[in-house]
Amino acid sequence: MPMDIAVIGGDRRESAAAAYFVEKGASVRVYGPPWGPELAGARQVRSLGEAVEGAQVVVGPVRGIDQDNRLYGLQGTPGLWLTDAVLDRFLPGALFFIGKANAWLRERAEPRGVRLVEVLERDDFSILNSIPTAEGAIQRAMEESDITIFESDCLVVGFGRTGQTLARALAGLGARVTVAAREPRDLARAFASGYRPLEFHRLAEGAETTDFIFNTVPDLVLTRPLLARTRVSVVIVDIASAPGGTDFQAAQALGRKALLTPGLPGKVAPCTAGRYLAQVVWQVAVEGLLPVSTGNA
Repeated sequence: MPMDIAVIGGDRRESAAAAYFVEKGASVRVYGPPWGPELAGARQVRSLGEAVEGAQVVVGPVRGIDQDNRLYGLQGTPGLWLTDAVLDRFLPGALFFIGKANAWLRERAEPRGVRLVEVLERDDFSILNSIPTAEGAIQRAMEESDITIFESDCLVVGFGRTGQTLARALAGLGARVTVAAREPRDLARAFASGYRPLEFHRLAEGAETTDFIFNTVPDLVLTRPLLARTRVSVVIVDIASAPGGTDFQAAQALGRKALLTPGLPGKVAPCTAGRYLAQVVWQVAVEGLLPVSTGNA
């Protein structure tokens, strides 16, 4: 029998993921993400409960769930609140993929036998997702500047999964790339990759002569004193999770361009980002799920 997959909430990324599952021959139910011709082989249902009931795999939005227990979805999508009643309709042993769960969902999933997989915590997904994130960040920087990335001075703050992909992409476009990081191993890796390493305590010094700053650190690192030392023409693209790592109020007061850019993959390359999500889900589900209880034992 084909794998039974429900896709709930989300945006065009989740639609692309559902289309991938259809291509793989899965039985796919959809509630929430945009419907298009690529989903002709899926079944559009009328509620979250109907979608999840009996599904071996449930795929929620990469943007996750908020503190009111509403799954992320396009504006105007009704009925995206997870409740105890909805969770009770999950198949025991089902895998529930979601970008990041909240405390309420983590607390209630385990007693029901629902196995949560927070994809943003997985290296495989996060590395793949860093590709459209980096491209989107560079696109926004180019749109907001009157100079090229080529021969510009770019500062990447943080050298994790996204920072590494971003630095490589910028260097490929001919930028002079500086990487600011806290850990000695990250500074060494940046140097070995051909970038100028910058100790974190010297971040303000490094920001003085840069044309573009790309922040990946989810702590307040681009403070008002630091921003005051930057060029007036600097463009700051903050791709850290909300609220970002930039004092945006200070940036505005100082006349600096600073952009908080959440959810870039879903905006600039939803089809690619959705297929990356689906590939990870499929690999985990096939390797870790089958055979699965059908609830009829």
